[in-house]
Amino acid sequence: MKNSIRLVFALALTCTSATAFQATFNPLGGGQAWGMGTDGSAVAGVDSQGAFLWTVAGGYQALGATGGVGVSDDGTTLLGDMISGGQSVAGIWKNGSWTSLGGIGGSSGGSTSTAYGLSGSGNAAVGLAWVNAGQAAAFYWTPVTGMVALPQLGPNSSRASGISRDGNFVGGFDEASNGSRRAAVWDVTNYPTVTEQLILVSTSNPSGAGEVNGMSAGAQYVVGSENQAGFVWDAVGGTTNFGPLSGSSGGFDAGWASAVSDDGQVVVGGFRFFPFPFVATIWTPTGGLQDLKVYLQAAGASSVAGYELHNATSISPDGSLILGYGRDLSNNQSIWWQATIGGGGNCGIVFCDTDPNNVGDVSLSTCDCSGGSITLSLSTSFTGQFTYPLVGLGTMAVSPTGVSELCLAGSTIGRYTKDAGAISGSGTFSVDLLNAASAPGGGVPAIGGALCNGNTWRFQYWHRAGMNPSRFSKGIAGMIN
Repeated sequence: MKNSIRLVFALALTCTSATAFQATFNPLGGGQAWGMGTDGSAVAGVDSQGAFLWTVAGGYQALGATGGVGVSDDGTTLLGDMISGGQSVAGIWKNGSWTSLGGIGGSSGGSTSTAYGLSGSGNAAVGLAWVNAGQAAAFYWTPVTGMVALPQLGPNSSRASGISRDGNFVGGFDEASNGSRRAAVWDVTNYPTVTEQLILVSTSNPSGAGEVNGMSAGAQYVVGSENQAGFVWDAVGGTTNFGPLSGSSGGFDAGWASAVSDDGQVVVGGFRFFPFPFVATIWTPTGGLQDLKVYLQAAGASSVAGYELHNATSISPDGSLILGYGRDLSNNQSIWWQATIGGGGNCGIVFCDTDPNNVGDVSLSTCDCSGGSITLSLSTSFTGQFTYPLVGLGTMAVSPTGVSELCLAGSTIGRYTKDAGAISGSGTFSVDLLNAASAPGGGVPAIGGALCNGNTWRFQYWHRAGMNPSRFSKGIAGMIN
């Protein structure tokens, strides 16, 4: 998700105690990250080489063009800006190449259109396109419709700054007759039928105000900026304006909200103490608006001390994983990062347990890599059998042996074959994932990358069953950092 602060910058989960969870901070590359897939395993951004795509499976990939702002959940489609015919235009990268999304007939200077948001499927994009040199319009694009201008209530410019993951709602601004921005949400569920709502309308401000940067699934919660501060809006509770960050003296200081969890309980964004610095922020109903770096340090993420956090740009639907960018204080280089803030049970989640033939319980000793060891243990009634763990990101269930389910299909599956052994007489077996022979140093066999990257990894054990077909255990999943 990209918000309006990009133009300027170019010039907890809710917890009653900050110690109720162990937060983590992971700097993952240079540049600025603007969008990520649902589970954080795919990230889009911009660095000195232009747009980049980062995935758990493939790592960093420079894509050229001029920048990346959004990526599909599966990491195959990226939205950004490119040069076409000497003009800057919104473009889609897919299958190794860029395709211009074009414009709506006008241009301003060297720009025809600018990309801002991509749906989770990668099949719907939004942004700004020029009607003429002095007026812009919110655009909506799909492979079927091409680029079209969204209808607007105001007579001046509009912009689409974000889109819900399901692609049904678009957020941005629609200018009033006096040119002031007004936070707007468009419902495109039944396109070409489109309805627009100005959400920050009140008796004292009947024309509306502000702008939208992001929204939850189904647009139940909408976030953005208004009156130099971030806000969260919902149809039932109305608007909560966050006000200034502690330490602000007012004046030209300004804040914004970029993204919100699906339950509306965690909002991330940033605050600018004019003229500097920029500070990434987090808001929760109980904690209010806080400096995200301070929040992470209080929750145990000590490694964040060596970095400035300038902007939090995206958040996972469950509110546990945050994306953003900042600066490495050791070398003054721009970096992008992911941080986890808990999530209420995202370590040790049991899955693949509905088939009675999936015998054997699996457990993770921890999902925290800082101790240098994570033990993946099996407890089963099949004693003395040859076994080893499997790892993956997929969730599809298949039955390759005809007995029990393998629930890791849908992506590459890694096998800890070099760590294979016999299940003990008491029915136990374990592997230290961070010191495994199959992938030393916390690597992921066959898949590549590292376990300790803030993604949700899923594990099952495979084992023999005497002369009978081999079997799979139940599964365990955890967000490992």
